[in-house]
Amino acid sequence: LLEEGLLHAPSAPGGYVRVHPHFRIILTSNPAEYAGTHKAQDALLDRLITIRCSHYDAETELGIVIASSGIDPERAKKIVDLVRALRGEDGEEHLPSIRSAIALARVTVQTDVPTSAKNELFVDMAWDLLGQSVENIADGEQPVTRDEFRALIEELMPEVRTRRPRKQVA
Repeated sequence: LLEEGLLHAPSAPGGYVRVHPHFRIILTSNPAEYAGTHKAQDALLDRLITIRCSHYDAETELGIVIASSGIDPERAKKIVDLVRALRGEDGEEHLPSIRSAIALARVTVQTDVPTSAKNELFVDMAWDLLGQSVENIADGEQPVTRDEFRALIEELMPEVRTRRPRKQVA
């Protein structure tokens, strides 16, 4: 199809259909590092132009999460900021993706749970949806525990940190 411009179609006269001269094809794939993916064959790669795409910018991710989940912008921003922080500053790590942000936003909307590290259900949901991603930023070889994950959320979502009461000035 790509090289000869012919599509194998057994029901067509002669068994082939000639494609339009301006025919183009766009293929998408996940990186080979993703589970369930395989390295593309060299013969295919020789016939393609690869355009590597990085993650969306924060504003675009925010819009996609809001449109895909129905969450309000304030809570969506907290989730997007959390996911982007877990992804790391260089953004080179693959996880967590925008799909994780959308999933967390949808569950948050369905359960009407506040996006707060102080809310046990939110932490549980974030742990279930994002917990595997913290391996990207964890120190050492040991897996991150739920308590360490909670501490990480509190660090990455500073507006939900426990604030110390102000000292009374005499």
